[in-house]
Amino acid sequence: MLISTALATTVNVNVGVDGTGKQAFTFDPASVVAQNGDDVVFSFKLPDSVTNPSAIPHTVTQSSFDKPCSQLAGGFDTGLSPVATDGKTFTLHINDTKPAWYFCAVHCQAGMVFAVNAPETGNTFANFQTAARNAASIDYTPSAAPSNSQSPAPSDGGSQPSTPSPTATKDQTGGGGYGGGYGGGPGGAASVVGTGAGVVAAAAAIVFWAL
Repeated sequence: MLISTALATTVNVNVGVDGTGKQAFTFDPASVVAQNGDDVVFSFKLPDSVTNPSAIPHTVTQSSFDKPCSQLAGGFDTGLSPVATDGKTFTLHINDTKPAWYFCAVHCQAGMVFAVNAPETGNTFANFQTAARNAASIDYTPSAAPSNSQSPAPSDGGSQPSTPSPTATKDQTGGGGYGGGYGGGPGGAASVVGTGAGVVAAAAAIVFWAL
Protein backbone atom coordinates (compact mmCIF):
# COMPACT_ATOMS: atom_id res chain seq x y z
CA MET A 1 0.00 0.00 0.00
CA LEU A 2 1.36 3.39 -0.99
CA ILE A 3 0.80 6.08 1.60
CA SER A 4 1.37 9.71 0.68
CA THR A 5 2.23 12.07 3.52
CA ALA A 6 2.53 15.83 3.17
CA LEU A 7 5.49 17.25 5.02
CA ALA A 8 4.74 19.96 7.54
CA THR A 9 6.46 23.27 6.94
CA THR A 10 7.46 26.19 9.13
CA VAL A 11 6.22 29.68 8.25
CA ASN A 12 8.37 32.41 9.79
CA VAL A 13 6.80 35.76 10.68
CA ASN A 14 8.70 38.77 12.00
CA VAL A 15 6.84 40.88 14.57
CA GLY A 16 7.39 44.64 14.51
CA VAL A 17 9.82 44.51 11.58
CA ASP A 18 8.97 45.24 7.94
CA GLY A 19 10.28 43.65 4.75
CA THR A 20 13.25 46.02 4.64
CA GLY A 21 14.43 45.01 8.11
CA LYS A 22 13.28 48.22 9.81
CA GLN A 23 11.12 48.47 12.91
CA ALA A 24 7.48 49.19 12.06
CA PHE A 25 3.93 48.54 13.24
CA THR A 26 3.56 45.44 11.08
CA PHE A 27 3.98 41.70 10.71
CA ASP A 28 6.22 40.44 7.92
CA PRO A 29 4.61 38.78 6.12
CA ALA A 30 1.21 40.06 7.25
CA SER A 31 -0.84 37.30 5.61
CA VAL A 32 0.21 33.69 5.07
CA VAL A 33 -1.14 30.40 3.75
CA ALA A 34 -0.66 27.37 5.99
CA GLN A 35 -1.76 23.74 5.86
CA ASN A 36 -2.74 21.28 8.57
CA GLY A 37 0.33 20.38 10.59
CA ASP A 38 2.29 23.50 9.66
CA ASP A 39 3.86 25.75 12.28
CA VAL A 40 3.70 29.54 12.16
CA VAL A 41 6.62 30.91 14.16
CA PHE A 42 6.32 34.51 15.38
CA SER A 43 9.70 36.07 16.08
CA PHE A 44 10.08 39.09 18.36
CA LYS A 45 13.81 39.12 17.61
CA LEU A 46 15.26 42.20 15.93
CA PRO A 47 17.69 41.59 13.06
CA ASP A 48 21.23 42.89 13.34
CA SER A 49 20.45 45.37 10.57
CA VAL A 50 18.27 47.46 12.92
CA THR A 51 20.11 50.56 14.10
CA ASN A 52 19.17 52.21 17.40
CA PRO A 53 16.67 49.46 18.26
CA SER A 54 13.69 50.25 20.49
CA ALA A 55 12.14 47.59 22.73
CA ILE A 56 8.61 48.27 21.48
CA PRO A 57 5.97 45.94 23.01
CA HIS A 58 3.67 43.91 20.76
CA THR A 59 1.31 40.96 21.00
CA VAL A 60 0.01 38.35 18.58
CA THR A 61 -3.58 37.88 19.71
CA GLN A 62 -6.38 35.99 17.99
CA SER A 63 -9.52 37.93 17.05
CA SER A 64 -12.28 37.59 14.43
CA PHE A 65 -12.88 39.19 11.05
CA ASP A 66 -15.88 41.13 12.36
CA LYS A 67 -14.05 42.38 15.48
CA PRO A 68 -10.41 42.69 14.40
CA CYS A 69 -9.20 44.46 17.55
CA SER A 70 -11.15 42.36 20.07
CA GLN A 71 -9.53 39.35 21.70
CA LEU A 72 -11.22 36.03 20.87
CA ALA A 73 -12.06 34.05 24.01
CA GLY A 74 -9.84 30.98 24.26
CA GLY A 75 -7.78 32.09 21.29
CA PHE A 76 -4.05 32.21 20.74
CA ASP A 77 -2.19 35.01 22.55
CA THR A 78 1.52 35.57 23.04
CA GLY A 79 1.04 38.10 25.79
CA LEU A 80 2.74 41.49 25.77
CA SER A 81 6.38 41.14 24.72
CA PRO A 82 8.99 43.65 23.51
CA VAL A 83 10.98 43.18 20.33
CA ALA A 84 14.69 42.86 21.05
CA THR A 85 17.87 41.36 19.65
CA ASP A 86 17.30 38.47 22.06
CA GLY A 87 13.51 38.56 21.75
CA LYS A 88 11.16 35.63 22.18
CA THR A 89 9.63 33.34 19.56
CA PHE A 90 6.19 31.74 19.73
CA THR A 91 4.87 28.84 17.66
CA LEU A 92 1.29 28.54 16.44
CA HIS A 93 0.51 24.95 15.37
CA ILE A 94 -2.08 24.85 12.60
CA ASN A 95 -4.67 22.07 12.76
CA ASP A 96 -7.32 23.64 10.51
CA THR A 97 -7.18 25.50 7.22
CA LYS A 98 -10.07 27.87 7.95
CA PRO A 99 -9.19 31.60 7.99
CA ALA A 100 -7.79 32.84 11.29
CA TRP A 101 -7.25 36.46 12.31
CA TYR A 102 -4.77 38.11 14.70
CA PHE A 103 -3.83 41.58 15.93
CA CYS A 104 -1.30 43.44 18.04
CA ALA A 105 -3.08 44.63 21.18
CA VAL A 106 -0.99 47.81 21.26
CA HIS A 107 -1.05 48.80 17.58
CA CYS A 108 -4.18 47.24 16.09
CA GLN A 109 -5.64 50.65 15.22
CA ALA A 110 -2.42 51.38 13.33
CA GLY A 111 -3.21 48.41 11.10
CA MET A 112 -0.89 45.92 12.78
CA VAL A 113 -2.86 42.76 12.04
CA PHE A 114 -2.11 39.30 10.68
CA ALA A 115 -4.06 36.54 8.94
CA VAL A 116 -3.73 32.84 8.21
CA ASN A 117 -5.52 31.55 5.10
CA ALA A 118 -7.42 34.77 4.42
CA PRO A 119 -9.87 34.47 1.48
CA GLU A 120 -9.01 36.19 -1.80
CA THR A 121 -12.51 37.66 -2.03
CA GLY A 122 -15.03 38.86 0.56
CA ASN A 123 -13.35 38.62 3.97
CA THR A 124 -9.93 39.53 2.59
CA PHE A 125 -6.87 40.57 4.55
CA ALA A 126 -7.10 44.10 3.12
CA ASN A 127 -10.68 44.45 4.39
CA PHE A 128 -9.65 43.04 7.77
CA GLN A 129 -6.83 45.58 8.06
CA THR A 130 -9.10 48.46 7.07
CA ALA A 131 -11.60 47.42 9.74
CA ALA A 132 -8.80 47.34 12.32
CA ARG A 133 -7.73 50.87 11.45
CA ASN A 134 -11.32 52.01 11.87
CA ALA A 135 -11.87 50.21 15.18
CA ALA A 136 -13.11 52.47 17.98
CA SER A 137 -11.13 50.62 20.65
CA ILE A 138 -8.97 47.60 21.42
CA ASP A 139 -10.49 44.94 23.66
CA TYR A 140 -7.72 42.91 25.26
CA THR A 141 -6.87 41.27 28.56
CA PRO A 142 -3.10 40.73 28.92
CA SER A 143 -2.06 37.13 29.39
CA ALA A 144 0.41 36.10 32.04
CA ALA A 145 1.41 33.26 29.69
CA PRO A 146 0.55 32.38 26.08
CA SER A 147 -2.81 30.69 25.55
CA ASN A 148 -2.70 26.97 24.85
CA SER A 149 -6.32 26.19 23.96
CA GLN A 150 -6.78 23.30 21.57
CA SER A 151 -10.11 24.61 20.27
CA PRO A 152 -10.43 28.41 20.24
CA ALA A 153 -14.03 29.56 20.32
CA PRO A 154 -15.57 30.26 16.89
CA SER A 155 -15.68 33.91 15.96
CA ASP A 156 -18.98 35.73 16.21
CA GLY A 157 -20.86 38.14 13.99
CA GLY A 158 -21.08 35.79 11.05
CA SER A 159 -17.37 35.50 10.44
CA GLN A 160 -15.81 32.15 9.76
CA PRO A 161 -14.66 30.05 12.75
CA SER A 162 -10.94 29.78 13.21
CA THR A 163 -9.59 26.70 14.89
CA PRO A 164 -5.79 26.59 14.84
CA SER A 165 -4.38 24.93 17.93
CA PRO A 166 -1.93 27.34 19.53
CA THR A 167 1.20 25.81 20.98
CA ALA A 168 3.27 28.72 22.20
CA THR A 169 6.95 28.00 22.77
CA LYS A 170 9.34 30.55 24.23
CA ASP A 171 12.79 29.94 22.76
CA GLN A 172 14.62 32.78 24.41
CA THR A 173 13.93 35.32 27.09
CA GLY A 174 13.14 38.82 25.91
CA GLY A 175 15.57 41.61 26.48
CA GLY A 176 15.13 45.12 27.75
CA GLY A 177 12.17 47.12 28.94
CA TYR A 178 9.68 49.11 26.92
CA GLY A 179 10.72 52.43 25.54
CA GLY A 180 11.11 54.69 22.55
CA GLY A 181 8.99 54.77 19.44
CA TYR A 182 9.15 54.40 15.71
CA GLY A 183 9.84 57.67 13.96
CA GLY A 184 7.18 58.51 11.41
CA GLY A 185 4.69 56.06 12.88
CA PRO A 186 0.99 56.74 13.42
CA GLY A 187 0.18 59.30 16.08
CA GLY A 188 -2.12 58.92 19.04
CA ALA A 189 -2.14 56.16 21.62
CA ALA A 190 -4.46 53.21 21.27
CA SER A 191 -7.81 53.24 23.05
CA VAL A 192 -7.86 50.04 25.09
CA VAL A 193 -10.70 48.51 27.07
CA GLY A 194 -10.95 45.32 29.10
CA THR A 195 -9.43 43.81 32.23
CA GLY A 196 -5.84 44.86 32.66
CA ALA A 197 -6.24 47.48 29.96
CA GLY A 198 -4.05 49.88 31.90
CA VAL A 199 -1.02 47.71 31.16
CA VAL A 200 -1.56 47.94 27.42
CA ALA A 201 -2.58 51.59 27.52
CA ALA A 202 0.61 52.42 29.40
CA ALA A 203 2.64 50.49 26.85
CA ALA A 204 0.90 52.35 24.03
CA ALA A 205 1.62 55.68 25.68
CA ILE A 206 5.29 54.79 25.99
CA VAL A 207 5.42 53.80 22.33
CA PHE A 208 3.76 56.94 21.03
CA TRP A 209 5.12 59.63 23.36
CA ALA A 210 8.05 60.53 21.12
CA LEU A 211 6.09 60.62 17.86
